[in-house]
Amino acid sequence: MQIRKVLKHELAQAADLANNVFRSNRSPIMGSAFPALFQPGIVHSFGAFDDQGKLRAFMGMAPLQIRTEAGVVNAFAIGSVCTDPEYRGAGLAGKLLEQCLAYAKASSAPLLFISGDRSLYTRNGAAHFGQSLRFELNAGDFMSFYSQKESPYTISDFSASDIFTLHRLLEQKPAALGWSIAELEQYVDAAPYAAVSDQVPCFRTAASSSGEIVGMAMFSIPSADAPSINTEQKGKGRLLEWAGAPESIIAILHDVLSSHQLDGLTIALPWQDQALSSLLQVSFLQPVAERNAGTVKIVDGPELLRQLGYDGQADLTEGELCSCLFDPQSPYRKGDHASLPLVPLPYMYGLFFI
Repeated sequence: MQIRKVLKHELAQAADLANNVFRSNRSPIMGSAFPALFQPGIVHSFGAFDDQGKLRAFMGMAPLQIRTEAGVVNAFAIGSVCTDPEYRGAGLAGKLLEQCLAYAKASSAPLLFISGDRSLYTRNGAAHFGQSLRFELNAGDFMSFYSQKESPYTISDFSASDIFTLHRLLEQKPAALGWSIAELEQYVDAAPYAAVSDQVPCFRTAASSSGEIVGMAMFSIPSADAPSINTEQKGKGRLLEWAGAPESIIAILHDVLSSHQLDGLTIALPWQDQALSSLLQVSFLQPVAERNAGTVKIVDGPELLRQLGYDGQADLTEGELCSCLFDPQSPYRKGDHASLPLVPLPYMYGLFFI
């Protein structure tokens, strides 16, 4: 078995394998839902190939940058990890992960975000990270508390001409992906989380009385003509991304619940989204404290601190450093480590999803 980088002309093979593993008996959408992994371009992903050159295991890998007040951090995200059922148990995923870790370090990417928390990842140093609040918003209770008649905002569908405004609003958040315009519109169009959830994307804007767009929010909602696979989520949507004035997002939530007749919305907010969290808690919603989504592996601690502008050493294990940097309630943020930067991260199962 040969472990190596996937070549551009082999991406179709990779998409087929991912569809066979993740989408059997459902629509084969992996190629279109994850353009960063399966569409032509510079390929970072790794595969295991048999003697005939057929792809038997795949580990998708996409580059990203996290922009925070502390600095810009290079990273990779891993997802669509799959193995042909006939080749499971041969340790192929572990060999692929080893290659991905080495590749990330060689690329000066000190962080590896992983879509999942399998033991394969955690025993190799990946850890749950950060803090977030999950709100389960009931449509009836929410709309009775927030009256749309009192809203000063005009809610509209997102249009292609709004892409620059969306980019500007996202850049104003305390932590965001370093999207280019091209990358951002690619993810808006593909909406990977909605696609793999067998839902559809919904994107709304909020304009002030002067006509200026001051808020945007994207959702994954049930399709009107396709029943939900997950009966527990039938009639429920999910907030994937938001940017702008938090008060305007409340108006968008009201509009989406009403116009699509949803039973409710799941809203996961990283710890730094305190203004919107406070507005939701005013309506007596009680959030559940969770970690951010997936896991993260610190590939190179000194390089990570350098990219965060920290001039010093941290005598911490990978797990302790992960806690200290990304968790505002970390028990390790004391003594000599109290000066380490506290780094907000975007929620990783949102508009960006691998």
